[in-house]
Amino acid sequence: MSRNLNRQLNDYKGMPERAWLTLEFQNASGSQETFELVADTGSPYPIVVATEVMDRFEFKEQVGLVLSSNFGTLRGGWLSVRLPQVSDWLFFMSFASQQLANSVRDSSTSFVGVVGLPFLQQFTYGGNQQQFWTGMPE
Repeated sequence: MSRNLNRQLNDYKGMPERAWLTLEFQNASGSQETFELVADTGSPYPIVVATEVMDRFEFKEQVGLVLSSNFGTLRGGWLSVRLPQVSDWLFFMSFASQQLANSVRDSSTSFVGVVGLPFLQQFTYGGNQQQFWTGMPE
């Protein structure tokens, strides 16, 4: 992964190869950890992570927000995240799905979830045959 001019530039990875980015998560007590998530413009949800990630970093629970999807039940909650060296801390209504996390881990065990189109639209993003990038609008 390389970072340049307030953007993240990552070689595709996994089998099959996937576009991905690094997100830093922060919980209400200030604990922080960095994770890798697949970038999926076909996902209508801003962020979907493994249940254990949501359990550790959920900033505020969204009581009663449970959705059904092709990956089973999605449990809603608020996450505080940022693109390292790109953005400030942002809050996103996010979801937990262990089934989705297991699916992306089939491509690479380092992936813990997916960022979807509503997240990506907050930034500029793109790619070529070898790399995917995410950055701040100019």
